[in-house]
Amino acid sequence: MLIKLDVRLRRICAGLFVMELLLSGLHAQPITLEAVLQQVAAHHPGLTVFKKQMEAARNSADAPRAALDPTLSLSGGYTYDKSTNYIALFSGESSGLGLSGAYQQYFEQGWQLSASLASNWAAISPGSIYIPINPYYNAVAAVTLSKPLAKGRDGLGFQKLLKIAAAQADFLDPAYRTLLEGTLFQAAAGYWNWTRTVEIQRLKDQSLQLALSLSEAVNRKAAQGLSEQRDVLQIQSLVILRRQELLGAQQDASATWELLQKSCYWPPTRNAEPQYQFQVNLNLPDANTVFQQAQSQRADRREILQRLAANDLQIEYNQGSLQDDLAVAATVKSSSLTSDSASMLTNLFKMGNPHVELGLNYSPAWSRRSDRIALQNARVDQTRLNEQLRSFDLELAYAIQRQYDLVLTNGKKTENARALVASQKAKMDNELLSYNLGRSAIQFVIDARNDYVNAQLMLVSAQIDREIAYLTLVYLQHGLGDTFVTGL
Repeated sequence: MLIKLDVRLRRICAGLFVMELLLSGLHAQPITLEAVLQQVAAHHPGLTVFKKQMEAARNSADAPRAALDPTLSLSGGYTYDKSTNYIALFSGESSGLGLSGAYQQYFEQGWQLSASLASNWAAISPGSIYIPINPYYNAVAAVTLSKPLAKGRDGLGFQKLLKIAAAQADFLDPAYRTLLEGTLFQAAAGYWNWTRTVEIQRLKDQSLQLALSLSEAVNRKAAQGLSEQRDVLQIQSLVILRRQELLGAQQDASATWELLQKSCYWPPTRNAEPQYQFQVNLNLPDANTVFQQAQSQRADRREILQRLAANDLQIEYNQGSLQDDLAVAATVKSSSLTSDSASMLTNLFKMGNPHVELGLNYSPAWSRRSDRIALQNARVDQTRLNEQLRSFDLELAYAIQRQYDLVLTNGKKTENARALVASQKAKMDNELLSYNLGRSAIQFVIDARNDYVNAQLMLVSAQIDREIAYLTLVYLQHGLGDTFVTGL
């Protein structure tokens, strides 16, 4: 009676366990690879920050243009001076107070205003010659216009500097695309890793169901006295083992899903399952064609080429900066020196006592050692980038050939595993039939079912490995964004 109660209790527990598994699979949210990659492209913070940096770099690309603009400067000064009389008989003092200011207008850059205030006191010793000096007012106004000439760094060199800034802003696009493609590839690898664990969980559940069905068959034979007690105990141990394996598979699937949610910033979802379909026929071009397409379509390779172009412009600019510099400036000044403040202002605004000052600024090339060092560094960068491009092409060709071979190899493994699954299924059915007819021991049935489950695991592993290899080949060829993400 206790044995029968124990068997019934085990059946009830097994039924509840299976029911829990079935209920946990209800209303599961299907997750596709396209949805995961779309989520990553739209919400990954690293991509968002890089976009903001691109905007800032483009906004500052025209900053060197200010060096080519003419500069207009306005300056003026005012002085009031008085001296005491009878300085020949007594000691006297001279005091002065002056205020000067300047206003500079930089085209497209804004303005700058400066002012200064100064005073001075000078003692005059006794016995000096007496010269009566009345208080006087003095004002000076000047307008200066300065424009760099088309020489050296201050002229044509800045035109090249503008091209360098534009080129540096241009390779931000392939740099962003490189970051995007790398992020998408990591998310895709995480998706297929999650899919692998879900498939293993499904197969472990199937293995448990097979063990439960075999347990029922053994119990029926034991009730009829056609099976030994050791067979019952052996099948019970097998059921417990399969349950433990299923629990472990469930934990692995849950952990990989949580990891995928965090990496792709998916909204918290507890009940989800991958929705996918294994590709049967792949129309692959030869590896050389894939490599040639990758050379023209890879964003990270375009980034290297654009950096090389920007560095060539930098070399041209540094070479031009070693030329002699020449700049010209013209200043028109007006001054008024009177004893009357009113007439001072009148003469000043009528350009009283005008005069023009011309200036040339010459800077020889041999005096600029830092420019020669910058030219050497630019040439070193050019060599480095050329070596980087050559190394990139070699590694790319190797990686493409390796993934191409993996696609073909895993395709053959898939075919072999599919044939093995069919063979092991037939073997398992024959062993079960022999056991029911009393011609075979239970251990042969258990071994046959284990071989069948292992063959299924081999098939799933080969299929997923083939998908990952093909996905990696697409990534190496041109990236995943154009294939899986819309709105790029």
